[in-house]
Amino acid sequence: QICVDLTGLEQMLSSQPNGGLGAEVELYGTDRTARNYLPTIARRLGMRSYELLCRLNPRIPRVAVEAAAPLGRVDQGAFRLAVRAAPDMP
Repeated sequence: QICVDLTGLEQMLSSQPNGGLGAEVELYGTDRTARNYLPTIARRLGMRSYELLCRLNPRIPRVAVEAAAPLGRVDQGAFRLAVRAAPDMP
């Protein structure tokens, strides 16, 4: 399960084209100081980084936006994952 605080979302999205539909979002980041750094989130949950990546719902459309060579172990934050909504998604 995931819990997301949507406080102020309507106000924030009202200024976006199409109300924010189709906007790119970053679930997990590579900045070690950011709150969404994958290894930090995994550690707080008592999990391994790859478990969080594997648990992304398969219904979430994924479109490769950048080909990247493996950078190292996923648990060390050495990864590149870029996904965005497929063009035909609302």
